[in-house]
Amino acid sequence: MKKSDLVKILSLTVLFLSINRGLIALFTKEIIPTQLLYYGVTLFGISVSLIGLTTRNKLFKGGKTLYQLLIINLLIYIYWLLCELLLGGMSESILYFSHMALIPFVIYLFLDIDENVLIRMLFTVSVIISTSCILDFILLNTNIIPAGKDFYMHYQTLLRQDNRPLLNHVAFVYRANGITGSSYDSGNMLAILSPFWLAMLATRKNTRYLIIFVPFFFISLLTTFSVTNILASLAGVVIIFIYKMSCLKRRDIKAIFTICVTSSVMFFMIDHFCNFDWSLLTIWTKKFQSIELQSATRLGTSDYFTDTLLFFTGHAQAVRLSDVPFTTEFAVLKMAYHSGFFILIISLLLMLYPVLCFIKSSSRTRMMMLPATVAVGVGVLSLCHYGSVIRSTNIFLFYTMFAIAIHNKRCELLSK
Repeated sequence: MKKSDLVKILSLTVLFLSINRGLIALFTKEIIPTQLLYYGVTLFGISVSLIGLTTRNKLFKGGKTLYQLLIINLLIYIYWLLCELLLGGMSESILYFSHMALIPFVIYLFLDIDENVLIRMLFTVSVIISTSCILDFILLNTNIIPAGKDFYMHYQTLLRQDNRPLLNHVAFVYRANGITGSSYDSGNMLAILSPFWLAMLATRKNTRYLIIFVPFFFISLLTTFSVTNILASLAGVVIIFIYKMSCLKRRDIKAIFTICVTSSVMFFMIDHFCNFDWSLLTIWTKKFQSIELQSATRLGTSDYFTDTLLFFTGHAQAVRLSDVPFTTEFAVLKMAYHSGFFILIISLLLMLYPVLCFIKSSSRTRMMMLPATVAVGVGVLSLCHYGSVIRSTNIFLFYTMFAIAIHNKRCELLSK
């Protein structure tokens, strides 16, 4: 086996395990402590990402601008980490450094893998995640499966050993956690994947099979009740429709009509044979009530001068002089207080690089880049709350989409 083939296998393994590490926890059944297993998967992912840091031909694979952004991002985070350690930051600071500065180099490994292979892997994980979320929702909120809640509690206990509550609800309806053990992480994955598959259906040939799966993916997203992820996903859908309206073809109209018919038949059959109450999936809108909004949007304050200073300088979690990063649920605000505003801007520029490439590309290339670029945009938009996209469960999925978008852009450059 060639070294390049081994690296490809390792990269695909990282992608699969980071998303579906819960499957290993279920199969091992506490032979390996769950938290130790999860830390092992994260360490494995970081280690494989370092191969991307040392790989050759970076300029050819992703272009000069991407390489410069990655190196600048790495250097400023090395400086940040040194300051953080001097101020008393420890394991959390090192993990954050790894996620923000080292893991992005996995892009180069994904660029070496054939796009069709990545897409098949993404489809596999999409089916696993969405099925696990819908199963959770059925177990918790219906009587279709006898003793469903007991079964749910048993298998989620194997997935989660961090003493966090296994049952979370909005009003009287329980939200699905899925195979990740977290409704936020599962919701973020599905928010990224659902618009991606919709755009694939709208822009690529030989994707008619997605007519059945696209409604399935969006329904599974709704079962998580993760409002920010749902709204970010809907924003992605709006962008896709706006973009496609300018070049609508007969094929697109047929696809839209078929999706509507398929969805209607699916809803009718489930409602008729399973007596399922579809209104349960709308309960997430109750998160917009004043009490829920106050909880989700609280910021916390210490004093104005200290809060403002730490917003720009960062290191708030190390020096602990501000309540904001420990109170707010806005991930992008936490990141500013953790790394500093100017470092955050560099990180966001790097994460949005495919979007910038999309804007500067020809109309033909934009059509090819649309699915992955929308997925990247949705991932960055989801940083408005909780920040699952930079967690070890989700970050490799994000950079897979990143690599697919860059690959489509590179195809345009090579064709010239």
